[in-house]
Amino acid sequence: MESKTKAMNKRYIVARLRERGLSRRDAVHFLNAVLAEMAAALKRGEEVEAPFGYLKRVPHARKKQHGLFLNKITTIYKKPYTVVLEVDADGEELLKETKKVHRRLELPPRPGGGLQLPPRPTLTGRPIGRKPLDLDREAILRDRQRGQSLGQLAQTYSASRATIHRVLHEHAPTTQE
Repeated sequence: MESKTKAMNKRYIVARLRERGLSRRDAVHFLNAVLAEMAAALKRGEEVEAPFGYLKRVPHARKKQHGLFLNKITTIYKKPYTVVLEVDADGEELLKETKKVHRRLELPPRPGGGLQLPPRPTLTGRPIGRKPLDLDREAILRDRQRGQSLGQLAQTYSASRATIHRVLHEHAPTTQE
């Protein structure tokens, strides 16, 4: 079975802590305590060091706005700060090493340092979405002229009444003076 690249989320970190001998409950409590302390430090305006740089709190460019929401005047944007990642020299080296590994594995590099996603179906010419209905439009028009109702036509051709209505109006003759 092929191994997928793991996302660095709480589940992944808890699994790594369990490999080190902690119980699941202890690993979750430990990780929650670390993340809570990181959040508290950021709230106080301190920088939080990470292996590839540091996290810091910066003011948002947007101002707090008041507006109408659910028929109440309320504050639309409440958080005046956001957290950004500042990459230091060690982090730059780590990212360069990641790009070298990608080149060695013949993976296309990506500006963010991750794996390149396959091209979208629309760019490759493959149609996406629901397949169009294969209706005999001439037979629908002929049966409608014979007096069948929209419901009867919908039942006969296994389509909705709205679809039958649309087919009839697409082929309706336009009268111009």
